[in-house]
Amino acid sequence: MSNEVGAHTVNKVIYLVLTVCLGPWGVHKFYARRPIAGVLIVLISCSALLLIFPIFISLVWVVISFVKALLTPADSAGNIEA
Repeated sequence: MSNEVGAHTVNKVIYLVLTVCLGPWGVHKFYARRPIAGVLIVLISCSALLLIFPIFISLVWVVISFVKALLTPADSAGNIEA
């Protein structure tokens, strides 16, 4: 892990909790300082109000984010690159 400016390091436990609890709203991506991905997840989830298919896209995205973060080893401070 690098601690350089611009690195997207976040606390692993907080990231996982946000992914599980608020994943369809992209909160975990905003926490990881990736606002474009967060906005995309929000837009996909909001479009699910009109269509059923987009909710599957956002749920798959959330599950992939969760599994990727879960399998990423944390550093000594409990942080991961997200």
